[in-house]
Amino acid sequence: MIGLKRGTVKLTAHHKQWHKLFEVEKKLLLTMLANDNVVIEHVGSTAVEGVVAKPIIDMGWIKGVRYLLFANVIISLICIVRKKVIVRPV
Repeated sequence: MIGLKRGTVKLTAHHKQWHKLFEVEKKLLLTMLANDNVVIEHVGSTAVEGVVAKPIIDMGWIKGVRYLLFANVIISLICIVRKKVIVRPV
C-alpha cells in the first residue's frame, strides 16, 4: 500500500516494493524531463530499509532544477501523468 487519506497518520512495516515504486516514478520523471543533469533521490523513512514509515514515497531533487518555472512545469507533468501530487517545499 502506498499513500494515506488526507488527515490520516499511520505507520506501517517497511515494504520492499517502496524502492521499486520510487524507481518507476524516477524513471518516468527523467524520461519526461529528457535531462541527464537532474538527480532525483529517494529520501525519507520509506528509503530506509527496515524502518517503520508512513507509506508515502518522498523524492528529493538534488540538482538540475535551476529555475522555479521549470520546477512548476515538472510538477504539472507529474500531476497530468499520476493524477495527484503533493508538493511540500523544503
